[in-house]
Amino acid sequence: MTRPAATASIAAGLILFSGLSLASGPNPDETFTFTGPAFDIAATPSGSILIADFDTVREIRANGVRDLASLPVVFDEAAFGEIQPTFINGLEAVGNRSFLASRSALDLAVGGALFRVNPGSSASSVNCIRRAMLGKSCPEEKKTIVADIESFTLGNWPVNAPGQKPGWKNWACEAPGGFTPGPQTNPYHIEAISRNDILIADAAGNTLLRSRDGDLEVVATFDPVVDPDTDERLVQFPLDEETNCPVEPVPTSIDVGPDGAFYVGELNGSTANNFIGEPTPFGLASVWRLEPGMSNLKCPSDDCVKVVTGLNSIIDIEFGPDGMLYVVEYEQNGFLATVAPDLGIGLAGGRVKRCDVSENTCETIAGEDGSLLLPGAITFDKNDNLWLLENVFAPAVRRIDW
Repeated sequence: MTRPAATASIAAGLILFSGLSLASGPNPDETFTFTGPAFDIAATPSGSILIADFDTVREIRANGVRDLASLPVVFDEAAFGEIQPTFINGLEAVGNRSFLASRSALDLAVGGALFRVNPGSSASSVNCIRRAMLGKSCPEEKKTIVADIESFTLGNWPVNAPGQKPGWKNWACEAPGGFTPGPQTNPYHIEAISRNDILIADAAGNTLLRSRDGDLEVVATFDPVVDPDTDERLVQFPLDEETNCPVEPVPTSIDVGPDGAFYVGELNGSTANNFIGEPTPFGLASVWRLEPGMSNLKCPSDDCVKVVTGLNSIIDIEFGPDGMLYVVEYEQNGFLATVAPDLGIGLAGGRVKRCDVSENTCETIAGEDGSLLLPGAITFDKNDNLWLLENVFAPAVRRIDW
């Protein structure tokens, strides 16, 4: 090849790569819809947005939406013995294409797991074209279970290990909700401290878990929900004359703050009001601050304190570029209003709030008028756009002002 021809070829290649590299972040004025259900979104370093759409992670880019990879689906008994599938709960980008994902669990922890996925590359991708020019093959898809949360749950709680079982949890309280009395888990949203160090909000276990190189440990266990005025535990229902089943905290969300501490938001379980068709009392949900580097914490304690109170049905939290904490409230009338319409509770809408954890103050930035339906997650992209996952059962992803 002559020098001019070689130069032209290189220039053409640079133009190709330059054009392809620009196709990263989605159009901030566009709304993207999916089949669902979808419970989390995450921003990649390049600016694209990942969404966990049932069992498949899809990438929203400037030039459209593409599928990255799917997690194995497990079918087994869920509530009241009904056969149900698992799906993706939590999502965290650990590169422009690789991601971590938590898989939901069914009755008695079946299916609960944390995965690391490298989707590989298609033959027409920039990565493959570059590797082909260097005489290398395309990367193949790799899908690995990083942490077997099902086995951890079943192996720890029955023997009264530190964590969920001692103290307040009575397995018999699972039965009225349709589950088998015994250990339960539902790994929800996740936060990667590094590729091999991941925090997991276990909604059904009422714990914060941590996976370090695949080894799981309990960071903290959360006590039942209390009445904000009396500090007394709220009763969900009486099990018998001697035993009350409390309202469970249901931790759903986790983020690492600018100060390095761990912050956890709680959804809250059903309350006694719900079973007579009334909304969950306002202001029961809180955001907790946990000292980092600890294990087997009890919340509340000196190392685990509430920093934002008076919230409702928290389903996601994320610190913004401004250092403020952004909180997604799933539904003002409580979680049960969204899954048990026969109770007649009705929907009041969700909200997104900006909170100052140092002052315990919040202001609503979306949903004040009640028009925000079942928001599930938020994420900030590399350009500081705030993206919202709305209506988890018929999902749409769009940018909102903050």
